[in-house]
Amino acid sequence: ADVAEIAARLRALLRRPGGRAQPVMTSGAISFDTASRTGSVDGASLGLSRREADLLELLMRREGMVIERGVIEEALYSFNDPVTPNAIEAVISRLRRKLEEHGETDRLHTVRGVGYMLTDR
Repeated sequence: ADVAEIAARLRALLRRPGGRAQPVMTSGAISFDTASRTGSVDGASLGLSRREADLLELLMRREGMVIERGVIEEALYSFNDPVTPNAIEAVISRLRRKLEEHGETDRLHTVRGVGYMLTDR
C-alpha cells in the first residue's frame, strides 16, 4: 500500500469513536475538525475540497513551521496521481483565498524555493 492510502486508513481509524480526545484543531479564529474534515473561521464554514482540507490540517499541525513542497505533495497526492508542476500552488491559492474571504489575511505564507507556512496572527 502506498503512503497516501495508509494515511487515509489511519485517518479513518482515528475518526472512529474512542479516537483522539481533541478532534478539533484551532489556530486563532481558524478551526479544523479532523473527524468531519471541515474547516471554519469563527464558525463560518470554509467549504473546503478534500485536498484543501488535507492541506489545512497539515499546515495547522505544523503551525509556525515551513513545510516543504515535497512534503505537501506527498500529503495531498497518492503515488499514482499525476501532479502537475503548479498543482500545489493551485491548492495553496484556493485555500489562501478562502481564508482571506473570511478575514484571515496574511496567515498562509510562501517561503520562496522552500515551501509554505501557516503563521499565528
